[in-house]
Amino acid sequence: MGSILVDTEGRPVAESGLCAFCKAAQQTKGGRAACEGTWREAAQWKVESLICPAGLHYQTAPVRDGEKTVAWILLGQYAQSTFERSSAGRRMTGFCGEPSNLLDEASESIPLVTVERLGTYADYPHKVAVSLESILSERAILVDRLQRISALSSL
Repeated sequence: MGSILVDTEGRPVAESGLCAFCKAAQQTKGGRAACEGTWREAAQWKVESLICPAGLHYQTAPVRDGEKTVAWILLGQYAQSTFERSSAGRRMTGFCGEPSNLLDEASESIPLVTVERLGTYADYPHKVAVSLESILSERAILVDRLQRISALSSL
């Protein structure tokens, strides 16, 4: 399962673990634009789940620095059925301009998460967001300490 961290405008900051299908789709200009459109929607609509142009699912969570949302974590690019997985290539062909058979072959790499297993993954985006929030908080404390040391050393 992949994850994407996007800023509040939906621009990608970091990506990890993308499946071969998503990598192939995003290597084309049209495919990348379609994916980025989905990421912008996630950041703007502030939803907990969404479906990309290929029909694949994401779970999302906001990353906050104090009270302010500074990013969104998107976990996913998964199918909930073999039908969704097998039709993803045909859905993306119009965006990518790639022959459908290339994307169809790569669609076998799309993780399958059935509705029964979905509960296992539902909290993951929130757990990742909490981890990132903790790092932001620790960073703020460190910067504050360094500024105090700097102020003391200039006396």
